[in-house]
Amino acid sequence: MMADMAFTTAAAPPSGMGYPRHLIARALLLLCWALLMGVNASAQTPLVDFLTFKEARLTTSTGTRTVSLPYELDENDYPASGGRVHFQMTIDAPALPSKPVGVFVQKMSLSGRLFVNGELIRACDSGELENLRCLHKPTLFVVPVSLWQVGKNTIDFEIYANSRQSNGLSEVTLGEADALHNDHFRWTYWLRNDLLVGLTWLSTLMGVIALSVALIIRTDPVYFWFGLSSIAHSFATFNNFVSRPSFDIELFVWTIFVGRMVAIPTGLLTYLAIFGKLRPWVVKTTVVYLLLAPLLFWVSGSARSVAMVIFAPFVLLAAMVFILSLRWVREAPTPIRITNVVMMTVLVTGGLLDWLRLAGSTDFVGTYYGPYAYGGMLFTIGTLLIRDLAAGLIQSRRERAELERRATERMAYEVTEHIPIGTFTLLQQPDEFLGRFVFLSERFLELTGLDHQALLTDARLFVHCIHPDDKTKWEHAADKVKGSNNNFEVLVRMLVRGQWRWISIEAAPRQMPDGGTLWEGVLIDDTDRIHYQQENERAQAALQTQLIEQSRAEEREQLLRDMHDGFGSQLASVRMMAEKGRIQPEQFPAYLHELSADLHLVVDTMSHQDASLQDALVDFRYRLERRLSGERETTLHWTIDLDGMPRYTPRDILHLLRLLQESVNNFLKHANARNIWIEAQYNAPAGELLLSVRDDGKGLPEPLKKGRGLNNMRHRAREIGGELEIVNSHPGVEVRFRAKRPITPLSESQ
Repeated sequence: MMADMAFTTAAAPPSGMGYPRHLIARALLLLCWALLMGVNASAQTPLVDFLTFKEARLTTSTGTRTVSLPYELDENDYPASGGRVHFQMTIDAPALPSKPVGVFVQKMSLSGRLFVNGELIRACDSGELENLRCLHKPTLFVVPVSLWQVGKNTIDFEIYANSRQSNGLSEVTLGEADALHNDHFRWTYWLRNDLLVGLTWLSTLMGVIALSVALIIRTDPVYFWFGLSSIAHSFATFNNFVSRPSFDIELFVWTIFVGRMVAIPTGLLTYLAIFGKLRPWVVKTTVVYLLLAPLLFWVSGSARSVAMVIFAPFVLLAAMVFILSLRWVREAPTPIRITNVVMMTVLVTGGLLDWLRLAGSTDFVGTYYGPYAYGGMLFTIGTLLIRDLAAGLIQSRRERAELERRATERMAYEVTEHIPIGTFTLLQQPDEFLGRFVFLSERFLELTGLDHQALLTDARLFVHCIHPDDKTKWEHAADKVKGSNNNFEVLVRMLVRGQWRWISIEAAPRQMPDGGTLWEGVLIDDTDRIHYQQENERAQAALQTQLIEQSRAEEREQLLRDMHDGFGSQLASVRMMAEKGRIQPEQFPAYLHELSADLHLVVDTMSHQDASLQDALVDFRYRLERRLSGERETTLHWTIDLDGMPRYTPRDILHLLRLLQESVNNFLKHANARNIWIEAQYNAPAGELLLSVRDDGKGLPEPLKKGRGLNNMRHRAREIGGELEIVNSHPGVEVRFRAKRPITPLSESQ
């Protein structure tokens, strides 16, 4: 389009009229000044102040024609799958602009980009037009001064359109970039973009809070449906300010419509829940819709007509619920219900307008009111719900505090009722031995079984109930506190309703101005405690006796077992060999020596409870050397270093000595050793005991056969927590016992 530049000139004066010469001169001077200023301004003034294009040349696949702006494209102007068209405008520039020129367009649908004099300025966003959605995004293009030329300038909008929504171009405004930004673009962009972004984040925050509350409460459905509606509304509003989706465009469109499909039904459920009209069949029907509607919309290829059919029932349902809510609010006009009705009025009105816009029955340029109305409603309802929730929490805390107070009072009452404590106050003058009662609690009277008035008259009735054997204790306690500020404490037996009860009396003195003493005290029935204590002492004494008897029995049993394992088994072996003729008469003394040595070993070890391992080794050495004297040419070499070794139980010492005895016997019988080295060492820092028996005999056959004797030795080693090692040292054999962990030392009680 060629923008026409209109010039206005002054009208000529009527004929026959003259002017004074000085006026003519002044007019000529003024005209010259104006021409000079005009020439100067023509080089620095902007292209135009503000110019709005009302017409454009539209070029489509069907041809070129002039259209009025704003213009909504016809379905024949582009392929159904999508295509590009051009809107072209022209303007004559008498001079070059001194500042960048702005081109402002409110709506390009579905997306578009600007060319000036054939040079691409930019698109509504970065990326290919087919992947952009700028239908709700106002755009300000800034054209550099260098792209303008004196004379004819061409402004060309390339628009991408498809059949999913209304497509076209709004009016185009041309002007100085900064002024155009401040006067036109800034407020439009804030209203259509920034405000919706804020409402979206606010809706998301409200939704997250509501869903969190719903997970905690789980009894009030209003928070769940409100949270779900808020989150769905956030997805639905992405279409208004997201022009370049980060994922597939088809999936993005489907997500936007699904957000609307979920937000509207869940919003109605929230509305019904607030009024207490939510029914199970309504919830089930809505859930079925929420499952089927998105699937149907996806199968249809996100068709606009299908979306209109899906939204239509809920537009009618919202209007019907709104009419019913007018009656509900009259029944119970709470603030949240009144606010809901007001916001529902705005929402229904905006929903009808948006449905008409979706159907293409409204102006091309405009905005959808639903996101604003719905976002405002969610914010208002969310604020009221949070307020009600806060009020409920405050009330709940108050009720909980009240319940805790009542529970504490009840507990205190039950405790004082069941604890046998009575209180009293007794006033004693300096010249009185006992004094007189001035206060007696009900519990005091219950514990003593005495009459209230009688005790107030004569306090000696209380003393008369004390057991005769305990009156001396009472008098001693009274003499102890006489003339001092010490507390009075005594435990006596008192006759209460024919039964002797243990009563504990405690009182604290307080000096009065007249010289008297006011005793404030308590009376405690300790009968049950004393009985329990006596019963416990009897039980402990019986248990101690039983433990002693059990210990003695175990000790006798263990002693018999040790004698059976050692002396008894050896005696049985000698008897069996004698019956079979395997022992020669001259061998009997040697076997009897072994039997005697084992018996002495058991008796000596178990009879000395305070003996140490070193003492036991001294006895063992004495018996062994006396046994070997004159019989064999075998020399015993002893190395004993047990400094710092703790005392061990007789049972552990017996096991250790038997290990030594069994090793020495084997060496003497089978090895023909001339020397036997016996070593006992204790490593105090490591807590490790080492016993070693080594000879210089013929050694053991290879491989080593495990017999009963060797198995018994290994078993004894394990019993005391050590390890037994037999080494063929050539010549001779070494039997080495090592306790890698400390053997249990003998305790004082043992």
